[in-house]
Amino acid sequence: MVMYITKNRYIKYASYIDIPPLKFFYQTIQKALVQYKNGKKIDKKDTPVVYGSTVVDFNPRQDAEIARIEMNQRGVLRDFIGIDWDFEVGDEAKLDHVLQGLKSFHEHFQTSVIIYPTFSYPDKPRIRTVMFTENMMDASEYAQAVSFIIDTLKENPRDDDNYSIIKNFNLPVINNAEQAELVQTSLISKQDKPLNHQLWAKTKPHQKQYAQGNKHVKTHHIHHSEREMKQREHIDNGLQNLSQSIKSGHVKAHNLDKWSNFFQFLHAVARAEVLGSITHDDALYILEQVAGGNPEWLYRNKSDYLRELPRVRDNEDKLKKAKRLDFYFGMWDITPMK
Repeated sequence: MVMYITKNRYIKYASYIDIPPLKFFYQTIQKALVQYKNGKKIDKKDTPVVYGSTVVDFNPRQDAEIARIEMNQRGVLRDFIGIDWDFEVGDEAKLDHVLQGLKSFHEHFQTSVIIYPTFSYPDKPRIRTVMFTENMMDASEYAQAVSFIIDTLKENPRDDDNYSIIKNFNLPVINNAEQAELVQTSLISKQDKPLNHQLWAKTKPHQKQYAQGNKHVKTHHIHHSEREMKQREHIDNGLQNLSQSIKSGHVKAHNLDKWSNFFQFLHAVARAEVLGSITHDDALYILEQVAGGNPEWLYRNKSDYLRELPRVRDNEDKLKKAKRLDFYFGMWDITPMK
C-alpha cells in the first residue's frame, strides 16, 4: 500500500509512504491530537495534504518522490474515498444529518468511516470523511463512488471538486477542543471491511470524470542535431532567444513562472543532456541563467532538475515526450532573434 503526501499544499513534489490507508488516516488523527495536547497550533498554510494511494505504472524505485503535475498526468489511483462536507453557518442540522447517516452507513455496510473537522470547524459546520475500498479506483470510478455515498446519505456536500480524484485532500489539524471532540466520532469496528466496487458499478456520477493518462501526449523525434555538442555561445544565444520570447509573450509555454511550463522546460533540458548536445555543467548553467540572479530560484531550479534528470534518462517514454530544447531556444542559431 502507498500513500502520496506533502507537508503542505505549496510543495510541488509528493512523497510516498508504504502504509495501509485506514492505518494512515488513523495515525494522522492521533498525531494531530498529540500536537493539540502538547499545545502546538498549526497554521492553515501548514496543513498536510494527501493526494492519492498510488499512480498508474507505479515504480517504487523511481516514484518515491514525484512531481504532482506528473502524478496527475500519469493517473492518480485511490483506494480511499474522501469527501468534504462544506456547510455554512446555519446549516448545523445538515451536518447532524450527515453524521447520523454515516453511522447508519457504517452499520449497514460494516465499513470504517474516518471523520475529522476542517480548519474552520466549529465556526463553520464543515467536516471531512474518509471511507475505504477493496480495489484501486481511477478517476471515472472514483466519481461513481463519491456519487454513491452522497446519494446514500441524501445530503449535498456543496463541493463539486469532491468528484475529482486529483483534488487536494487536507489531513486533520486540531487546534481547539471542539475539533478534538469531533474526531472521536470516527466509526471503526473490528468486523469492518472495505467497500466493494460493485456497490456503485451502476451509479451515474453527478460530475463525470475521465480516466487520466488516456490523453495522447505528442512524442518528439530524436534528430541527429540533438546529439551534436553545442558550444556555450549557442547556449547563450538560445537563452537570449528564450528571454525575448518570454518578454513578448508570443509563446505561452515559454512563461516559466507557471510550474507546469517550467516542469516541461526541465525535461527539455534533461533531454538535451541525455542526448549529449549539452553537458551537465551546461544544464546547470542554463538553470542558473533562468533563475535571473535569485539564489532561492537557483536552488529550486537545480534541486528540481536533479530530481527530473534521472527520470528522463532512465525512461525512454519520458525522453521521447520531452520537448526538444530548440522549442525554447530556437534552432540553435548563433544569431539571436530580432
